[in-house]
Amino acid sequence: MSKYPFRHLSIRVPWHDLGWDGRVCSEPLQNAACLKLKRIGQSRNNEAEHDVRGKSIEDLDPEQWPCCLPERAMFMAPFEYTRMASHPYVKTSPETHGHFQPTALRHPRYSAPAVPFRWMLSENAEALRDEYDLDVDMRREPDLPFKTQWVQELRNQRALLDCFFGHAVANKSLCFFMRSRYRSSRKATGCWWEWHA
Repeated sequence: MSKYPFRHLSIRVPWHDLGWDGRVCSEPLQNAACLKLKRIGQSRNNEAEHDVRGKSIEDLDPEQWPCCLPERAMFMAPFEYTRMASHPYVKTSPETHGHFQPTALRHPRYSAPAVPFRWMLSENAEALRDEYDLDVDMRREPDLPFKTQWVQELRNQRALLDCFFGHAVANKSLCFFMRSRYRSSRKATGCWWEWHA
């Protein structure tokens, strides 16, 4: 039993015109909403995604997978898949993070990785420490040669993440999926939340 009260989770997903079911969007070039997410906006290859539109990632080589996978775009996929993830600092700061190796991330069917962005922001760490009596000490944070808004030190990260996920209770907590603000470049819905039972 968790020492924390149970809570529900909200998980951001990019807009997907096929219901996040493990296929590439049927009209990826009409999906401007996902471009608002920085990682997708910086790496989407329109021509490549157009060539595999509507196809299941099960039938594609990982090199053909759309760049929205790390943003939880396949959370309703009825199959398991494993993707290789590389830390973004490996490229931007090889002197401090170049030793990080790509990591295999397994995604069970109908699953989405939750990322507690607010909890991992340095500006919130001390308030969360005080509220939940966590072993978080910002003096342990490394002195990096670049600016970052994220908690970096392992023990601080572990304390924050264990507390965050300690609020989620199997078979009790719900996951609410929120999508990008606009559905496509053709029609703005104005709706922020997308609810799934």
